[in-house]
Amino acid sequence: MIELYAKQNEAGKGHETGTALLEKVFSERYPGKSFPDLIRGANGKPEFAEKGLFRFNVSHSGCWTVLAVSENDIGVDIQLIRPIGRPVTRRFFTPRENEYLASLSDDERIKESIRIWSIKEAVTKAEGSSLALRMSGIQTVAFDGTYKTAIDGKYVYFPEFKDRDYRLTAASASSDEIRISYL
Repeated sequence: MIELYAKQNEAGKGHETGTALLEKVFSERYPGKSFPDLIRGANGKPEFAEKGLFRFNVSHSGCWTVLAVSENDIGVDIQLIRPIGRPVTRRFFTPRENEYLASLSDDERIKESIRIWSIKEAVTKAEGSSLALRMSGIQTVAFDGTYKTAIDGKYVYFPEFKDRDYRLTAASASSDEIRISYL
């Protein structure tokens, strides 16, 4: 089971909200146990120092913070839908993705460029890879113009998010059921 916990926060308070969500979920799963130290993995991804606990990932954008929890490697990304500049898409998107975006209306291009970015970020975070080094190597769009649901051994999920101004994507090493709780 992949569990997503979403909470609105004040602008600039995403990190604090993410930490509070992680502490809350930990205390519910392990009542009476002290919150363990957090360490950085090989590429800087936060994880518990104590082995055998759940895996997690946090993302925040605008007024939303999302915590993803799973027994397997997990990545999550939430993005406020807004324009992404051409220099960014040329650098981080594949030629096929850029061709696909060029075929869309301006309004659709904005939404779909955020979707592509969010997929790339969630997959990269699930791997624990470096965002800057990995994103241009992830192909999200299939030959028929649909989005892939499995990329480099990671399953990609597009859960419905209640705030239509945001795009939410999760990626995991397993094909699990996904649940969102709004706190």
